[in-house]
Amino acid sequence: MIEIIICSILLLVFIYMLRREFLSPTFAVALCFLVAASFCLIYKEEWAINLQSKTVDIILIGLISCFFGEITAATLEQRKERNFLNSIEGFNEAQEFYIDRYKIVLFILMQIIVLYFYYKEVSRIAGSFTSFAVMMNSYKSAIYESTDIADNVNIIVKQLAKISYAGTVICLGVFINNCVTTKKVKRNIIYIIPAILYVALTVLQSSRASMLQVGMAALVMFYAFWKGESGWKQRISIKVIFGALGVLALILALFWFLKEAVGRTSQKEFLEYIGFYFGGGIPFFDKYISSPSSKFTGLVGAETFTSLWGFLSKFTKYNVVGHLEFRHSGGIHGNTYTAYREYYNDFGITGVIILEFIFAFFYTKLFAKLKRLVIEKKDKYLLKVIIIAAFSYPIFYETIAAQLYRSILSVGTVTYIMIIYFMNWFFFKLRSIFC
Repeated sequence: MIEIIICSILLLVFIYMLRREFLSPTFAVALCFLVAASFCLIYKEEWAINLQSKTVDIILIGLISCFFGEITAATLEQRKERNFLNSIEGFNEAQEFYIDRYKIVLFILMQIIVLYFYYKEVSRIAGSFTSFAVMMNSYKSAIYESTDIADNVNIIVKQLAKISYAGTVICLGVFINNCVTTKKVKRNIIYIIPAILYVALTVLQSSRASMLQVGMAALVMFYAFWKGESGWKQRISIKVIFGALGVLALILALFWFLKEAVGRTSQKEFLEYIGFYFGGGIPFFDKYISSPSSKFTGLVGAETFTSLWGFLSKFTKYNVVGHLEFRHSGGIHGNTYTAYREYYNDFGITGVIILEFIFAFFYTKLFAKLKRLVIEKKDKYLLKVIIIAAFSYPIFYETIAAQLYRSILSVGTVTYIMIIYFMNWFFFKLRSIFC
């Protein structure tokens, strides 16, 4: 465990010294593993942790592969960035965006309707219940264990929920951009209402992870808009760091308070519960190394590329299970194993090296694109920043799962992007009915 902590700290120092950048896949992954390993050290006895050297070695190899993937991509980007900076004359002024009030009201009404129908679907699937918490627990068990289509939420309601998500991230993007640009929070407070309603929807979906993903997207957007205002030259102040930590603390507190509302029961205190969610993957990965899963699907990369195989399974004889087996480690019980479990299970240590290298390479290139967007501020830059931020959460999820390959690399991502484009057209392009 100490080796993981030391390696994470060294990578944090090296990547910052080399790139002077916080929006970095290596920085995010190393920081998450530092936090996760620290929690494991704190609760070593309660979680019965005694890591094998093989487990530690795989994690260290993954972290180092992430570092080299980023350095390779950053080196290739250097010349492109110099040419870009030489080609533009000064920096365009940041602009304030405005959505017609009637469109915001219509969207909020749509979200309320979606909440109503989602509640009806959840109560139908849950059957009889005595309280909201019991209903959510019954619903979660039904959708987790059953393959019957009747035990799933109506497809139309699911698509409406995606529209709620797309509109929410756009409104958040407008709110953050305008607050950074004008420093006027009250004037833009209406754009926060969709986010509040979306949090309520995530409770009904029994998916607090979706709430965390929106929060992560908001942090990426804030960083991008804030740095872009000065042509990416502005240094982070102590005030900004504490502000970001404050927002993160609020998100985590909400995550904890909503645990029973989404059907999760736990007697753990706040700190141990959060530590288990973000750090439990390490001891479970160690249990997996001791006793690998015996299931075999016959599919190459079945655990890593779950969403892709899930889509393709509709046209083949194979059946893909989207969740991994549950394991115990001391007083904790779960099925998150870090991203390296999926790589290692499907492709061995070579998979850990190559897939983590590609992961870091991809996000380094993507964030370089984000940097150019907020500096240049050309047409549709707000939309492109929002899309990049919305799909940036895998860099914070490596201690839990390989979300880039499991979730982002999917047909569903294409659907989400199309819906975000549609909502952007609705908010900004559709002519007012009052004109």
